Order: sequence, then structure tokens, then C-alpha cells
Amino acid sequence: MKQNVDIEKLIVVLKRLASDPSRKKAKARVLKELLPSITQSREAGVPHSEIHKVICESGLDISFGTYQVTLHRLMKKGPIKKAVVVQKPSLKKPDVNEKFDWNAEKSKEVKW
Repeated sequence: MKQNVDIEKLIVVLKRLASDPSRKKAKARVLKELLPSITQSREAGVPHSEIHKVICESGLDISFGTYQVTLHRLMKKGPIKKAVVVQKPSLKKPDVNEKFDWNAEKSKEVKW
């Protein structure tokens, strides 16, 4: 049985799906954004069931099990680490007019 697949048409449809703004926010990404507020609510004594109920009423369709597992995974990762900027040491270009003293280099002690 021969299948006729229009690859170009399939690529266009998949690109359209990928660019759909309603698909941009995965449930995990939404919970990641809400994580500080969820943590604050938990510290105030609000049960997970109530937090889940409020999230669902706000429009996120997520089961309680998915909520728990996703939240656990996000908390397990810990705080998001910020990028550390490390300055590279400046490399001084050698002066081409400067003479190199081989004898001075030979007399230096070599440490293995």
C-alpha cells in the first residue's frame, strides 16, 4: 500500500501548530511561574487541594495528580540558578620589538 504524504504541507501545518499562542504555555511552565505564590500559600497553611482548585478555576485544566507530580519535580530542581558572569583575563599581546631573554628563562627553576 503506497502512502501519499505531502511533506511540505505537513511542515506548514506543524509550524502553524508550534506558533499557536495557546500552546506556548505548558502546564509545567505555568506552575513554574506560580511556584513562588504556591510556596507562599503553603507556608500560610493553605492546603494543596485548595490551591489546585483555585488554579483550575482560573482556567488551567490540570488534574490533581499532574499538579502534585509537576510541583514535586519543580521543587526538586530547587531555585533557578542565575548565570554567573566570569571575566576573562586580559591577554596582553607580546611586544614584537621586545627581545626575549632565553638565558633568564633557562635559569628559572622548573617545578614538576
